[in-house]
Amino acid sequence: MSEDKPVDSHMLSDAMRDMSSDAGKIIHDAIERGMRAYLPRTDAKAGLPTNPLHDHMRETFGRCLDISVSKNQDYASSADPFANFRRAEIAGVSVEQGILVRLTDKLCRIGNLLEHDAAVTDEKLSDTILDGINYLAILAAWLELEAGSE
Repeated sequence: MSEDKPVDSHMLSDAMRDMSSDAGKIIHDAIERGMRAYLPRTDAKAGLPTNPLHDHMRETFGRCLDISVSKNQDYASSADPFANFRRAEIAGVSVEQGILVRLTDKLCRIGNLLEHDAAVTDEKLSDTILDGINYLAILAAWLELEAGSE
């Protein structure tokens, strides 16, 4: 999705619905619920004002989804989108704790970057924030999948 135009919640929903995995369906449902919560209660097509915060959030969530789709191809597969997180169990760390460790790393980096210039310049503060959002979404999807399988 282009950064030039706002992300349409229907585009996100359609993209996630088209994923064949259970995780894709759960993420799709979570995005639908989340997007509805942040969409203006009014109809922007009818000429009513939009909310710039919510417009930015839609754009952010779209970028997060793009990043997640790309990175999931590098770290796991559509057959098991949590494969890299399951590998933490080899070291006796639960999937949930493995995700939280990665999230904590991102939060620590955000805190440091707010106070100091980055030594590693190929990942900007905004990239780290998007990664943190994704780790929270991954945790939510994992917990929903696990609750559904019990």
